[in-house]
Amino acid sequence: MDSVNSFDPALLSFPDCDFLLAHAGEAPAVALIGLPPQVNRVPITQWISKFYELEELQRVGRGTWVGVEKVKECIKTYLDVRAKWKQDEAKGAPRNPSLYSFDSRGNAHFQAPGSDSGRVRTYFDDKGNRIPFAINLVDSGYGGQWKPEWIRPVKAEAKDEKDGGTDSTEMVKEPADKNAIECGVKGCGHTETYNSASRSSYGAARGRMSKHMRKAKFEPEVHREYHSMEFGS
Repeated sequence: MDSVNSFDPALLSFPDCDFLLAHAGEAPAVALIGLPPQVNRVPITQWISKFYELEELQRVGRGTWVGVEKVKECIKTYLDVRAKWKQDEAKGAPRNPSLYSFDSRGNAHFQAPGSDSGRVRTYFDDKGNRIPFAINLVDSGYGGQWKPEWIRPVKAEAKDEKDGGTDSTEMVKEPADKNAIECGVKGCGHTETYNSASRSSYGAARGRMSKHMRKAKFEPEVHREYHSMEFGS
């Protein structure tokens, strides 16, 4: 995500988000008159001005951006997710679940590898994938499709026919019947065990798996690619 051109509602207060939901796209001279006391003037001034500038530049043909409606959709998604998390917390779910990693049994591990670092950054889709709250305001110029020639594609492994035969790649597998995680590189078979009742034990197992994938002698390039996709570096 481009930090210069990205907008992340998770960095704003709820009153700030509500204000932008109502006024994004308006001229600063109009939107910033009589700000409510609970709204933070500095970030709100920045974003109201930014959105209006991008709208004006697009209007005169000097660039394009995602648009006000996309920004409002982003904000609404964030507010809806945070409201749902609040309801789930009352039912026993951890507060701000994106700050946790979850093993195959659904046990939460705070700040374990794969979780949001330091603050809320992502939410989960209906398949458990993490989706960033932040959006890029201005396209990179490649439409998100450009891939440099030195990136080697990773072939997905096919599931069994009973699973529909669809392609799927798991960088690190977590069998439901074992207190262990397995390296997803085909033919490797490396496993790391952990105590399912211990958050630190699960985190340590993922740490050891990360080291294995970085140092593996068998299919080293595939291991490193899987490591990058699973652990992010």
